[in-house]
Amino acid sequence: MLNADLDERWKSSSETAFFFPFDHKTKEPQESYDEILEKLKALEFPVLFLSNLQSLSFEAGELTGKYTKDAERTLERDGITIQWLKLALKMDGKITTQCLVMFTQNNASGHPYSIGYALGEKGNLVPIDRPAFCFFPTKETTGLNFILHAPFLLTDSREGIKAGEKYNQELVEELAQLTADSLPILRDEKLIDDGILDIIPYDKTQFSGVEDRRKISFMPFFSAIKDKLQSKEALLPAANGEYSSKSHSYWASDTDLVELFTTDQQLAQLTRAEGAHWVFRSRGKKEVLNTNRKLADYIDGGDTRRWNFREPNLVASSLAPEDILKKITADFIAAQTQEWLHEFYGYLSERASYQKVVRDKPIFLDQEGNAVPAFDNNDQLILFLPDDDIDGYTTVNKELLSKEATLEFIEKFGVKKPSLRDEIYNKILPSYDTDEGIDTSPHFMKFFRYFKECSNEKVAEFIGLIENLEFLKYKAANNEVVYRGQAPRIYLPTSELLEWFAPKPDTNFLLLAEYRDLIDASDHATLMLFFKDLGIRKGSRCVFS
Repeated sequence: MLNADLDERWKSSSETAFFFPFDHKTKEPQESYDEILEKLKALEFPVLFLSNLQSLSFEAGELTGKYTKDAERTLERDGITIQWLKLALKMDGKITTQCLVMFTQNNASGHPYSIGYALGEKGNLVPIDRPAFCFFPTKETTGLNFILHAPFLLTDSREGIKAGEKYNQELVEELAQLTADSLPILRDEKLIDDGILDIIPYDKTQFSGVEDRRKISFMPFFSAIKDKLQSKEALLPAANGEYSSKSHSYWASDTDLVELFTTDQQLAQLTRAEGAHWVFRSRGKKEVLNTNRKLADYIDGGDTRRWNFREPNLVASSLAPEDILKKITADFIAAQTQEWLHEFYGYLSERASYQKVVRDKPIFLDQEGNAVPAFDNNDQLILFLPDDDIDGYTTVNKELLSKEATLEFIEKFGVKKPSLRDEIYNKILPSYDTDEGIDTSPHFMKFFRYFKECSNEKVAEFIGLIENLEFLKYKAANNEVVYRGQAPRIYLPTSELLEWFAPKPDTNFLLLAEYRDLIDASDHATLMLFFKDLGIRKGSRCVFS
């Protein structure tokens, strides 16, 4: 106080008054007075760790201020005292507050030590950057986003914590374990959400080693918290206020993926992991990788390469859209609502690269409500748009087509009304795989017609599909019965071959004249090329013994 403030009130008070004269050689009294006043207006939680002192007041002329601490709620659990505290500074009628949830235990000597988390306006955990406390703040930075207090052995200046002291390091380890033990309590109070990533220490390189005697190490906090999160306890934030353990936790590469496959039931069905949960749903792995690689490695950090395999740190696996899409099954699609399927198709329509992943996956519903793919493993179209004039095809469920955006996506995906090739692939070819009798008469003309319109690069593929089908008419010289057989077992009826095989009258010859009569003369050359590509024999085989 200034000399002018030392009035009769202080002289006659029953309280003790300390008088500090402002007699600095290079500072004016008012300058010193102003500096002290500014300090008083910005004290760091002066009554937080004091057991008996609940408030601190100051006066400076007409300015008054008061620091207070109120415990709004207290509970005990497993030897830990948890308090919801409200710290306030009332100064000139204005009040600023800071809410904390504090965890306190006593060490073997009976001395209390504490860690505390700051609470935001909505009552959620928020980061707070403060030095270590030993009843009052020191100048020892912790690298942590929460508060800690213990009865440390301090340096002579009272500003730092003595390094290399076993007692101090044991206190740090006890504080670290208290922090780990606080996590299940925070979970039960619904205080753990994705914001926990802004509070827990995730970068090991920010801490000095425990063996470093030059500086007190807070590395035990990193280790204890990580060990706790990797345990079997469900501590990782999932949906709807639920929590998950590492073995049941999956981290999506982006939030769009979680918004689509939003329920944990969907995730469990796709991963075949009962009790599976999406965790850190508001923070996709790609986003975190781009902004904070250290945090991404802390959450995942796994490596699926066989030669460098590492398990992820906090989750069972991280999943990219391609990973999820590859896991889609018919049972999964059939279990989804039409509304969800429309959302799914909308998601795919905006991501052409993902459409390649599901090209042969059963992502559509057919006319019977079964989940079916649009293309088979050979990239052949096997699903078609419905039409009153077609029959015998697998067609898209008409209800799916009621939404214009879905119809547009399905058409762009490659689903259409069946063409001649589609008829061949989906109706004619499968009929040859049955034991039932079939009428092959109309097949030749459809095969030949498609051969004529087929592009050169697709001819070999088409011929490969039909060359071993028994659809070509033939007969032998000694038998008037007409049969149907495979091209490689039939000879072309040239005069040379007829003469050559005269001693062997059971040789199979193509009914070439009948086929020539079926088509225009302008296509005869193409017809001969068709027979050639099919493998109709134009020469004899000589077998020597």
